Formats: sequence, C-alpha cells, structure tokens
Amino acid sequence: MGKDRGVSARRHPPRERPHARRPESPVWLLIAALCLAIPACTTYPATIHPEFDSLRPEVVRVAPVENKTLISNLDRYPTSGLLQSFIDRGEINVLAEMAEAAETQLRSRGYVVAFEGGPPPDGELRLRVRRWRGEDRFERRGIEAELEAELVALDEGVTIFERRYRARVAGGPRAGGPMTRFDLARGAASSVRALLSPLPRARRE
Repeated sequence: MGKDRGVSARRHPPRERPHARRPESPVWLLIAALCLAIPACTTYPATIHPEFDSLRPEVVRVAPVENKTLISNLDRYPTSGLLQSFIDRGEINVLAEMAEAAETQLRSRGYVVAFEGGPPPDGELRLRVRRWRGEDRFERRGIEAELEAELVALDEGVTIFERRYRARVAGGPRAGGPMTRFDLARGAASSVRALLSPLPRARRE
C-alpha cells in the first residue's frame, strides 16, 4: 500500500505550475493604459430613430450652435501669434465656423439647407459644444473638444438622429506651434464633419 502511494505521488506532479507562472504581458498593459488616457479611444455611436426613413426631412435649418462649456467667448475666441493679432484682431468665431461646416456637411449628404425666402424647413439640426479645453497652458498641443448633434423632425417634434463626438482640434503641420485662426477654423470644420459622418443621406427621388 505504501509503494502504491509513492507511485501515485510520482505520477501526479503539479501540472498547473506553468500556467500559474504566466506573466502579464507589458505590451497589453501599455495598450490598455493608452486607451484610458487618450480621448480618441472613447467613441460614441450615433442613435438613429427606427423610423428615420419615414421621418427624414428634406429641408434642414441649422440652429445657432449652443455653447455649453464654461468658456464664454467661443464666439470671439483668441488666436495665437503676433502676426494674427494684426491681421484679424486675433479672434475667431468658433461657433459660426461649426455652423457653416454643418451646412456644408448637410449639402454633401443631399439635404437642402434652409435659407431666407426658400422653402420652409421640416428639420432642424442642433449642435452643442460640451467641452473645449486646451491640452496645455498655451494650447500648443491642441484643444480637446466634445460636440453633440441632434436632428429634429419639426412636424412631429421627434429627435431622429443624435450623436456625441470627442475630437482633438490640432495645430496641423506646425506641431507644437501656436494655433492660428486657420488652424482653429480647419479643426472646427473637421470635427463637425466627423460628428455628422453617420447621418443617413437625404431621401433620393
């Protein structure tokens, strides 16, 4: 009996040891840390009404962009650089740039943008700026912006498209340089294009 116990002990070594010693991969830990730290890793899917096709507007009015941040001067936001201050007084209306970009994006997707004297709108696009924060003190590494879009079918009073998007308004090729009016205008426009990219196209005749 004692001999059998010895053989049994030799035939059943601890087999779980190789798995127990498996270390955590530093590569996966680094990727996880980056996804938590970089705002671009956070995505917000669009919400589209299940009856969008029947509610889809033809003429869309773009409402004035709402500033929901703690920064009160997005309509006269200062640009950087000494030369800029002489050319355009060193200011830009970020909200107006976003509204113009929204109109351009709507046209590119086949919608008619409402205009004075034109057909009455049956839809309204509402944009909101929820976040606008420089990544460093002088915004040389860009600005983190969070935007919201809501398309409302006016006749029914129903929201048929909604999306939130976090973007980085960067300085473009002059990385690390001061953000100019051109940088801010281009960054605001590209952020709005990305925000509205999942919007279904207008109804085809």
